[in-house]
Order: sequence, then C-alpha cells, then structure tokens
Amino acid sequence: TKEYIFARVNDWLDQYFGKNHGIALGMTETGINGDNASATAVWYASTMGTFMQNNVEVFTPWSWKNGMWETLHLFTKYNKNISLAAQSSNENIISAYPTINKTNDSLTIVLVNRSQTTAQNVSINFENFIVSNTSANLLSIKSLPNIETFFSDTKNAINTTNQSIINNTLVVSLAPLSVNSIQLVGKEGQVAKVLAIEENSSDLKIYPNPISENINLTWDKDYGKIEILNEIGSIIFEQKISLFQKQTQLKSPAIAGVYFIRLSGKKDLAIKKIIKNQ
Repeated sequence: TKEYIFARVNDWLDQYFGKNHGIALGMTETGINGDNASATAVWYASTMGTFMQNNVEVFTPWSWKNGMWETLHLFTKYNKNISLAAQSSNENIISAYPTINKTNDSLTIVLVNRSQTTAQNVSINFENFIVSNTSANLLSIKSLPNIETFFSDTKNAINTTNQSIINNTLVVSLAPLSVNSIQLVGKEGQVAKVLAIEENSSDLKIYPNPISENINLTWDKDYGKIEILNEIGSIIFEQKISLFQKQTQLKSPAIAGVYFIRLSGKKDLAIKKIIKNQ
C-alpha cells in the first residue's frame, strides 16, 4: 500500500500555512530490531536517502547500531548539497539517491541493494548529466561483521573497485545488502532532470547460461535494440530488432569471460549477465 505520507503532509502544510511556509519535516525516536550490521546500514541509508528527497530536516534514531557510522561517513563525506529525483525499475530491491553540487558539475549517486542473498547488476543511465569520467571508483559497504568497523576517515570498512563508464552509461554489480557510492564529474545535460536505474529484468530469458556457441534469447516487452557488452561496459555487438520480435539467436563472443546482454526500447530496458566458458 502506498501511503504517500510525505506528499500528504507537505500538501497540508501548503494548504494551511501557504506556499513557501519554510516548515520542514522531521522524525525522532525510531529504529529497527536486530543486530545485523549490513541490514542496519541498508536501512539507515534507505531512510536517509528517502528523507533527503522529501525535505526532511531532522532525523534522530532511537538507538545507534553497528553499520550506522559507516553509512553516515559515506553520506557526509561524499554526498553533494542538492538532492535529485531518481527512478528505479524495482524500488523494493534497488534504489538510487543522487546528489549534485551547486555548479551542476559534480554528481554523487548512492546505490542501495536490499536483497539479502543476490547481487544485482544494474545499468545507470544519465539523462540529465553528461559524464566526463571514463571510469570512477565505487565505494561499497558490504558483508559487515556484527562489530563496529568505523574508526576514522582512513580506518573503516569501505571497499573500493574501479568501474568503467561507456557512452554515458555505467554498469555495476552491487553486492547483497550493500550501500554503495560513486562520484562523477561532468556537466548538466539538455533533457529532463531524471536519473534512471534499471535492474535485471525477469522479462528477458537467456539459455543456455553459461553460453556455448550460440545465445538464445526470448522476451515479452517491446525493444528496438540488442547489445552485448563486455565486463568493463564496452559494446562489442549491437543490432536493431523489430518491436514485434520476441526472440532471437546470437553468435556468442569468441573469448571466454563475463558479458552483459542489454535490450533497450523507448520505455523499457533489460540487462542480464552471461558467462562464456572455454
């Protein structure tokens, strides 16, 4: 059930106090049960990210648990000053919380994977931001032990991996129950200010996987293009497909390794990882 609590409260404030009333929202004395540090980090990041996007000024948890210092450090050190809207194809599992600086040339995206068991391969599409990086560091909090791991800016549990950016698109793998932050530089684009993140879609079926000589694909939605990307995000094959086409067979890459199949259309995008063995 969607309650839209923030929107309703803000509507009431506008109705009874007028526009530009200057009254912000706050929440105090809240928390969660359990002592799983990774789950706590994901909850805290999700709450702060949602509050950022809904003009919440005050948030004071009832108690402080392992995982919260790590998350707070990640947000306060790397986030920018202005929160942006984001869209996810499966908000229950994957969320993106982007922030940008006042000059619109530096962007930080916090990515949260709430799945307890499954890594999620996601494609981040920048519709309002032209990235000048060719690669960027992904800072991740994951697999936290149930003890305090944060001690300082230089002694903490942040894991860093380098990610390639190809054609203004970033494809990353997010560990289960993880909070991730990536920093980008560039400039503001010319289209609507929306950042979209698309998770793997169950609409796309690939078999066999691991693949052999051929790749068999079936899908249900309307796509106009199919691409194969290598593990660093470079497009090694692309082909237009009919909107009415729902299956195809492709020649597999010659070299063994990890690849991604990406189907894109006007409204939908699907990505699945495939493995080519020797």
